[in-house]
Amino acid sequence: MPHEDSASETSRLLPSEASTQYGMTDTESAAQKAGEEKTTAALLSVLLPMGIGVFFCAMDQTIVVSSYAAIGNELEQLQMTSWIATAYMLTLTSFQPLYGKMSDIFGRKACLLFAYTVFAFGTLCCGLARTMPELN
Repeated sequence: MPHEDSASETSRLLPSEASTQYGMTDTESAAQKAGEEKTTAALLSVLLPMGIGVFFCAMDQTIVVSSYAAIGNELEQLQMTSWIATAYMLTLTSFQPLYGKMSDIFGRKACLLFAYTVFAFGTLCCGLARTMPELN
């Protein structure tokens, strides 16, 4: 078998001479640069709400863990304070796979908006709770 020169080898996996960054041709690269401002605005409109949601979720988890003793003291139910964190973590753990499957069916945006609505409603209900059973 004759030895072929590796420079003359062509494959879909090997970059061609006309390709630029990340396998794009010059035409694709120019089209991307033309729409870059629109892409940045679209990216920001997606990442900002998601970042805010992640921040509120992390803040909520931190507040629940660090203040459940004070909440139990305020509601005069110190013996039931472990149920606050247990109910919160159990609900969080059980709904994560459900939201994942629902987002596969209905789409990410619809499920994210639904999750934010449920989170806001749940936070409102917890804030208005006057007794420990109402909180759980």
